[in-house]
Amino acid sequence: MSTPPLPGKGLSVKVDQQLYDDLMIMMRAGNTVSDAVKEAVSLIAGTYRNAWAMGAYPEGVLPQVIACQVRPYDWGMTAGVPRRVPQVPAGVPGGSGTPRTRVPGVPRHTAGSPASARTDSAHHQVTEGES
Repeated sequence: MSTPPLPGKGLSVKVDQQLYDDLMIMMRAGNTVSDAVKEAVSLIAGTYRNAWAMGAYPEGVLPQVIACQVRPYDWGMTAGVPRRVPQVPAGVPGGSGTPRTRVPGVPRHTAGSPASARTDSAHHQVTEGES
């Protein structure tokens, strides 16, 4: 087992097509490359930490992450600013530069419709293979 770079030092990672595509997805949400890497590593490291702490996996054994929960998005007004219709930029996988008609993880009948948006506190689970 090697050790991570010391705080303040750079991190070098070879970018393959999958990492490039994943970074593009995270950057669509306004992240920088550095922020995207930090957020992704923090999320997965926290998942490992929790799996080991609660005894779901022995310490040091790689947990199998099978799901991720997200808080439902508030499709209404925020601080007097109208909602922004998500757009997928042209040139990005799945993008055309036009507004989305369906938002992944939101049931079809509520996508883009603030009047019918869910207001409960339920979490949507997104598992591998879902869009």
